[in-house]
Amino acid sequence: MLIDVYAYVHQNFFLMYKYSLGKFNFDYFPRERNGRILVPSLGSSFFDLSNVKSYPLDKVVFAEWMGIKIPLLFPDQNYVEVVTISESNAVIHFDIIASIFYFLSGWDELSGSIDSLGRQVYAKSVVKELGIAKLPIVNYYFDILNYTIENVYGIKRLQHYGNHSFTTHITHDIDKCESGWLEGCVSYIKRMQLWNCIVLSIKRLYGLDPWFNMDEVIDFDLKYQAKATFFFLAKKGRYRSLRNADYNVSSAKYQNSIKQLVEAGHDVGIHGSFGSHMSARQLMLEVDKLNALVYGNRFHFLMFDLFQSPSVMETSRILYDSSLGFPDFIGFRRGTCYPFYLFDFLNNKVSKVVEFPLIVMDSTLISPKYMGLELSRVGQELQPVILEIQKFNGFFTILWHNTMFSEVKYGGMRNVLEEILDYCLLNNSRFTSLKDSWSEIMGK
Repeated sequence: MLIDVYAYVHQNFFLMYKYSLGKFNFDYFPRERNGRILVPSLGSSFFDLSNVKSYPLDKVVFAEWMGIKIPLLFPDQNYVEVVTISESNAVIHFDIIASIFYFLSGWDELSGSIDSLGRQVYAKSVVKELGIAKLPIVNYYFDILNYTIENVYGIKRLQHYGNHSFTTHITHDIDKCESGWLEGCVSYIKRMQLWNCIVLSIKRLYGLDPWFNMDEVIDFDLKYQAKATFFFLAKKGRYRSLRNADYNVSSAKYQNSIKQLVEAGHDVGIHGSFGSHMSARQLMLEVDKLNALVYGNRFHFLMFDLFQSPSVMETSRILYDSSLGFPDFIGFRRGTCYPFYLFDFLNNKVSKVVEFPLIVMDSTLISPKYMGLELSRVGQELQPVILEIQKFNGFFTILWHNTMFSEVKYGGMRNVLEEILDYCLLNNSRFTSLKDSWSEIMGK
């Protein structure tokens, strides 16, 4: 079953690129060859759901664009340059439509390796093999299309988001709120700091836990005048051997927290629990438990199934998602710093769900299983990524769990986030919630 890759790419390109003359068609020959922008359809028949395969990396051509060497898939047989512009038209000398689809839809992950949880990881990805984790390759492809349009039609892309260089989304997954005292005690005992453990235990007797810290998180976000996005787990306990929430979101304590967040203008989303990425029924039940107007989702542990999850979210009336980041590395899993429509492989169609790609997660940076960075090195690892986002006036979505604001077990992580966001502020970022960005992009 072949996929209409052109329709998917066309819709996503014009989601973020606006022109005074409206939308344009690219002549994706040999289907058409009478327009002003010609793209060879060298890869359109590659995307066959009955015969899923990876693009052979020895066929990739590297070319310079915007001063950077980028990989081009499906090049012309006699490839010489990226694009040739004449007086009346232009020819792009590789199948840029198929190249965009390959990364943006997640096709490169269909035949990839997964970890023990069933997740696509950086360590076994095409993105790693090509060395483009910190390079938003789809944004470079979009820039080639934009350059061609501007030169052929003599118009400029309409500017967006005022005078800001890029957009930062501060997001918080609320996984644990009741077990800080216990995990803190274990940590303190290992370091022979018994008095700190006693203090935590006494506070616990009074119903206090260092990880029930929503007020502290809100105050931190306010420093950047930021409306943040909070994803709450609605399922407590374990799923097989995996942990969901340690709190009951239906209790008055957490319902009051959600109400306060909404009243303060923050965005509250569902943090789909284990298994919900495969079950619309489960996800809908969890959304209902929040008793709030829910726009968005992020699956717990960044779980995501290429065939099931887009359909699950659309059925559950989820409008945006932000699950797609590598758990084990920072950067651009789908090759972009722009929001985009997911592709629904199960139903072979463009999904209505808009994905805000996750660029960095706190545990990715410090976990010995993943990058295992010293706190002092985080800034230098992230700066080139942020500069790429700034180059394209893109979106920097960052996940910092509420637990990371506490000195219990995670001392210093609050300061790391402050360093990152100060750098964003210095580089002229604006700060919005995912819901507000979705509404702005969709014209709602």
